[in-house]
Amino acid sequence: MKNTVNFFSYVASDDNEMMAAIFGRKNIDHENAVLQDYELCIQTAQNVIDKVLPACSLPISPRAILTKKRGPEFELYTIRPKKDKNILGTIWYVTQEEYEYLRNYELIDCGMSEDIAATAITEKGIKIEVQTYGLKTNVDNITKVVEQNYVRKEIPSKEKIKSAIRIREEFIKSRNN
Repeated sequence: MKNTVNFFSYVASDDNEMMAAIFGRKNIDHENAVLQDYELCIQTAQNVIDKVLPACSLPISPRAILTKKRGPEFELYTIRPKKDKNILGTIWYVTQEEYEYLRNYELIDCGMSEDIAATAITEKGIKIEVQTYGLKTNVDNITKVVEQNYVRKEIPSKEKIKSAIRIREEFIKSRNN
């Protein structure tokens, strides 16, 4: 695929249906992989920045958004660099435009997370440069470090999928205006 972005997802519950909602198409090529030298963490609203960044299209801070939509104790998965730690996940092969939908969904320009370029290894042993999101600076802005099998309270799938579709459609509409 032209202009392919190798997006590494470390959120285990993000399955084909959720990715189709975020990216706007079904049957996205993907494969299991391991992200090297990162650890899985949890953030709550208290760990997320509380200022409005100039690049953000919303007039509200990520902390305020999270608190309003999910409550102050809702847990977000994030990652941070950690030598000799690995995270299991999935590489999704998407277009640059589709990756922008994900960046918007994850409020990266608003400061909820940061873009990360890293290396993952596929089940076939192939090293692939990937894009993902998490903490590069302020790496101590976490509630706790968790193991791969940690299960947070999930948003009901139907609600999460509807929200992803709505956010993608609003983003596309705003770019076309």
